[in-house]
Amino acid sequence: MAEFCVECWNKLYNKDLPAKDYILSHSPELCEHCGEYKKVVVMERRDAWFRYVRPFVIMLQTFYLWRIKRQNKKANKKEQK
Repeated sequence: MAEFCVECWNKLYNKDLPAKDYILSHSPELCEHCGEYKKVVVMERRDAWFRYVRPFVIMLQTFYLWRIKRQNKKANKKEQK
């Protein structure tokens, strides 16, 4: 199996992903492209897209909960009158 460091992997596959989006080897190994000892890519993380989407999901959830709370307050005020 070919072993490439993150920089060489991104060059070969025309990607621009940071190292946190890959599962890397525990110890430095020889990169077969640049010939340096670095941690090599074992595989890409499957949930990498979720890191970029998660802040928006949290924002939407917060807005939704705030909206429900606001509607409940309005309903309680109407019941009291």
